[in-house]
Amino acid sequence: MRLTRPQNVLEHTALVAMYAYDIARILDYQGDMGELLRQCLHHDLPEVETGDLPSPIKARISNKTTIGQYEDDILQRRFDILEVSVDSNMHEILKVADLLEGVLKLTEELANGNRGVMAVLCSLTSMLFERVSKLEFDDDKKRALLVAVEEAIRDEMTGYDGIRSDLEGEGFLFWKKMLDED
Repeated sequence: MRLTRPQNVLEHTALVAMYAYDIARILDYQGDMGELLRQCLHHDLPEVETGDLPSPIKARISNKTTIGQYEDDILQRRFDILEVSVDSNMHEILKVADLLEGVLKLTEELANGNRGVMAVLCSLTSMLFERVSKLEFDDDKKRALLVAVEEAIRDEMTGYDGIRSDLEGEGFLFWKKMLDED
């Protein structure tokens, strides 16, 4: 798929980690946040060897066990990383963050006039909303996450990046004050 602004794995990985952190906060995740971020940073390292396959293509591959074993082998052989088993909520937060990052990237592309992303964007968005609906968290927390996701998509259409946090208003005020002092 052609992109108006190509993205590298490092950018994708950093955004997935940031979104996972925000998602975990919205859901009031009580697990190990450090391990969640570690998992985010490792989640696409096997692509050093395998290359990047889009999620819709990965979803069509039936033998997930063999793929997982191959990716674990790459992590151990190339990076000396032994993957640990993670709780299901952590795994799901990572998957939601990964899908969200893809949706927001393709939304950026659509906002920049790239209509060629529409089919994949629709597919990823459906996968994202389905994944959120299956999370094992309180329904109110899931609704709050869906509201944040919808706001992030709307923001991306207007050129704003990411899920908004309570702290960004403070950041804006800080920089406005700094600029006003000059």
